[in-house]
Amino acid sequence: MGAPELVRALEEEVRRQSSELVAAAEREAARLQEEARRAAAAERAQALARARALADRRRAAERARAEAAARRERLTEQRRLLDEARRACAEALPRRATRESAIRVAEELLAAAPEGPLTLHVDPGAVPAVTLFVSRAHPELASRCAVRAWPEPRGGAVLEAERATLDGSFAARLERAFALREVEIADRLLGGRDGPA
Repeated sequence: MGAPELVRALEEEVRRQSSELVAAAEREAARLQEEARRAAAAERAQALARARALADRRRAAERARAEAAARRERLTEQRRLLDEARRACAEALPRRATRESAIRVAEELLAAAPEGPLTLHVDPGAVPAVTLFVSRAHPELASRCAVRAWPEPRGGAVLEAERATLDGSFAARLERAFALREVEIADRLLGGRDGPA
């Protein structure tokens, strides 16, 4: 093989190797581009997932704040209605008091009467009936139980002893009943056992 053929063969080999190197470089560049595209896509997906999670947390927090505000509003409204009902009952109950209701409450209180002198307070119009009731139903207490009238009608009765006072007045009973109701309403609105979760 002569010099010109050898030069041609070498040129041919250089072109072939050069083409292979260019093709290999193009393949490597394509591979690196694909790898970079995948990494960027993965990073973008992670960033989107973080953004969605953050947005979900913010929406959940906003919902929780709105629900808490709604619960507070309901509680405030229930409290207002409860206070209105309490005032209306407090005004109406004394007008509904009767001698019979005074006797009924006196019977409850006398059943728990402590030792010693007693004073039973009732509405002015109920004093004679309650005095008669005590003397007939509780003769053992009649000598130590004075029946006195309140200045104005209150309904019910209050039994005073040396060391204890048993309050069965309509006002006290009303307060106890409303206190129990307030607890129930608060329990329901603030997520208690019967209320919203």
